[in-house]
Formats: sequence, C-alpha cells, structure tokens
Amino acid sequence: MKEAGVVFPRTRNYKRDLEKHSKCLAEEAFSYTRRSKFSYWQKSESTLIPILHQKAKRGTPRQAKQAVHCIHAIFTNKEVQLAQIFEPLSKSLNADIPEQLITPLVSLGHIAMLAPDQFASPMKSVVANFIVKDLLMNDRFPGGKNGKLWTPNEEVSPEVLAKVQAIKLLVRWLLGMKNNQSKSANSTLRLLSAMLVSEGDLTEQKKISKSDMSRLRLAAGCAILKLAQEPCYHEIITPEQFQLCALVINDECYQVRQIFALKLHKALGKLLLPLEYMAVFALCAKDPVKERRAHARQCLLKNISIRREYIKQNPMAHEKLLSLLPEYVVPYTVHLLAHDPDFTKTQDIEQLRDIKECLWFMLEVLMTKNENNSHAFIRKMVENIKQTKDAQAPDDGKMNEKLYIVCDVALIVITTKSTTYNLDSPKDPVLPTKFFTPPDKDSSNNKCYLSDEAKTLLLTGKNAVIVALSSQSWDVECATERLLSN
Repeated sequence: MKEAGVVFPRTRNYKRDLEKHSKCLAEEAFSYTRRSKFSYWQKSESTLIPILHQKAKRGTPRQAKQAVHCIHAIFTNKEVQLAQIFEPLSKSLNADIPEQLITPLVSLGHIAMLAPDQFASPMKSVVANFIVKDLLMNDRFPGGKNGKLWTPNEEVSPEVLAKVQAIKLLVRWLLGMKNNQSKSANSTLRLLSAMLVSEGDLTEQKKISKSDMSRLRLAAGCAILKLAQEPCYHEIITPEQFQLCALVINDECYQVRQIFALKLHKALGKLLLPLEYMAVFALCAKDPVKERRAHARQCLLKNISIRREYIKQNPMAHEKLLSLLPEYVVPYTVHLLAHDPDFTKTQDIEQLRDIKECLWFMLEVLMTKNENNSHAFIRKMVENIKQTKDAQAPDDGKMNEKLYIVCDVALIVITTKSTTYNLDSPKDPVLPTKFFTPPDKDSSNNKCYLSDEAKTLLLTGKNAVIVALSSQSWDVECATERLLSN
C-alpha cells in the first residue's frame, strides 16, 4: 500500500485507508499497468504480489479477474505466480458450498485463458471431473417456487451463480486453447445445446426454479455466441446448434431476450461474429414487445451500415464479400426460418404470415437502398436456393418443401416491395455450403409451393374467397363453390 501510494496519492495514509481501498487496488493497479511500462510495478513485486494473490483467491469476481490479468501482464515469473493461485484453488473446489465457488471459478477460467499450455492437463481434469460431472450435472439445492421468469441478481441461488460461472470458465478455457485437437469444443457445444434443449434444467429433475432456468439458458446461448467468434470453433458449430442459439432471442423471458440481443448486437458491430448470426434478428419480428422489435430493427440498421462502410473503406474486403456483404444474410435467414420450430404446417396461413413478417423484418432494412442493383441480387439468391437442397437434411422431402416455401414467401415480399427486382443480377450469388447442397444442374425447380389460397392472402392480405367474390373474372357459381370448399 505504501508503494502504491506513490502512484495513487489518496492511498498514502495506508493504515487508515487500507480497508476502504483494498477492494479496488487490484483493479487500479491493472488499469495503471496497461498505461505504464511496468518497471515501477516490477520493482514493487514483493509488496504487490500478496495483494494480488489475495484478490485472486478471495476477492470479488471482478477483482479476481483483474488480479490474474495484472500478474500476467506485469511479472516476468508469471508462470510461478499463476501456479501458486491455480493449484490451491483447483484443489479446494467444493460444489456443496456454491457461495465459495464464484471467485475461484473466475480466477481459474482467466488463468486457463491466459496460460493454456501451462495448465492444459490439470485444467482438463478440473473441467471433466468437477465443472461438468460434479457441478453442472447435479442439482444439490432445491430452487424457489415463486413462478417468476426472472429475479434480481441478489435473489439468484448461489448454486446457479456458480453454474453460470462454470459455463463461462468452459468458454475461457476453450478460447485459451484456440484449437479443437482434443475435441473438447465438440463436447462443450453438445453440453450447451443440451442446456438449451432442456430449457435450462440440464438434469431434468425439476428441482430448479423458473428464474434460475432463465439464467442458465442465457448463459448457454451467450457461451455459443462467444465461441462462434473464434474461427476454429465457428467451423464446428453445427446448423442445429446455431438454430438452438438463435432461438434464445425468442425466449419466453423478456430479460433473456434483451441481454442476448445486446450481446449479439455488440459482437456483430465489432465484426467478431460470422454473418449468419445477423439472421437471428429476423426472429425478433415475433417478439410480443414493441420496444424489443424496434431495438432489433435499429441493431440491424447499425450492423448493415457498419458492414457497408467497412467494405467501402477496405479494398481487401472485396475478397471476403461472402462474409461481409449484408445481402448475403438472406440465405441464412431463409434457412433459419425454414427450421423455425413454430413452422410446423406448410400451408397454415398464420404460420406463413409469421414467416412473411420475419422475412420483411430483414428485407425491409436491406432493401432501403438499391445499391448496385441489390434487389435483383437478393431475388437471384432466393431463386438459386430453390435449385438446391437443405444440406442439414438433403433427403428429407418435408424439410426441403419448407425451405422452398420460405423461398416463395421471400419472393412475394421482394416482388411486392421492389420495382427493380426483375433486372439482371449484377453477379451470380454464392450460397454457403454448410447450409445448402450444390445446385442440381440437370433440372430446374420453378414450382411454386404455396397453395393458391396462401399465395393470394400473402399478396393481398385478404382471404381468397373475398377476392374471388369481388373479381369480375369469377361468376357467382364458381365463387360459391370456392367458398364451400374452404
């Protein structure tokens, strides 16, 4: 503290202010070292190390994180210092006392991220034997039964807070490794997917409260978002896992939808997430809260603007248009909507109307401007999809029919909202092979998969019978026959 007082004058009377400033000392030190050459702190090693060790082991989660990063940034013998924190913490983990797990899990996760090679073997043991087997796969304490979907942080059970930190530890561990040689990422993604499929109740013992389940769904969804930002992990995220992650934005809990959307927007805005994750915002058209829909639209506008500006400012970006050009989000949107679990009946008017709303939510923002004849390019993309099959289930006739129906709805939206869609496309679109098979060169799929009734309603917003009765081309007998058949 005396040494720190040279840099932080307000801590100079260190005996009096020790308690007051101890909580933020590690944070201040770390912040300062990011701006300095570290020489002062290296000279103060004997004074600072005990404080940082104490914060890493028993401080708040934020203090623990900053202490670990501080040690890694400052000291030449960081391997020794980190080992002196890692070893006692890893041996003292006890799932029966979850309130004492938070800080150790934060420290261990950041150590694994910063020094993956040093702790590769012991960390794998901690993950397999404690994190997964002992903590995540067990519900030791019954949750509250208040029925709420969300509760404030201070009301969340210690066990669930520990599980959330355990999920974050898994992600930090993998981000440190940056490879999938051990197939640990595949196992982690399966675990996160199971968490989402079970709606947060991984053990399915119904011991956990609704609000705690919401916390775990959010943690699992955000974990997949984080892993998708690392290219080696994005490659192994399956379409099914991507879809499970995307559906978090339609979660029944408002706070889950809100926080997930913010994290999604932030990562997309920094160009950290692949383009397909922008398609997730199309699902926001189904959000029952007007403010959430408005926020999602603003997120789309912002992200599309960022990508277009990036392409203009970076000549090399033209070589990566498939991952940068906003219009290339359309195939991902079509595929995602074809696999929407709410889309169960291919000719159901209400379900088709939902599909149309989701498509328009995305296309309306993309088609605000018609730069480089982009409307025709979008139309060509959708038409090309109809010449392929769903790579996720190429032999599933029902699934391919859903895909083509979504394409037909998209074409209706495009043709009714644009006057230039029928011009020649400026270039031939490329479709992502992870989601679509190569096109069939021997045949052409020009069939419309929508019924006349559905097509008329989507085009006019009116029931086909009403259109028939008001049309001079239909006589009364024919219109009556159509009415009876409906």
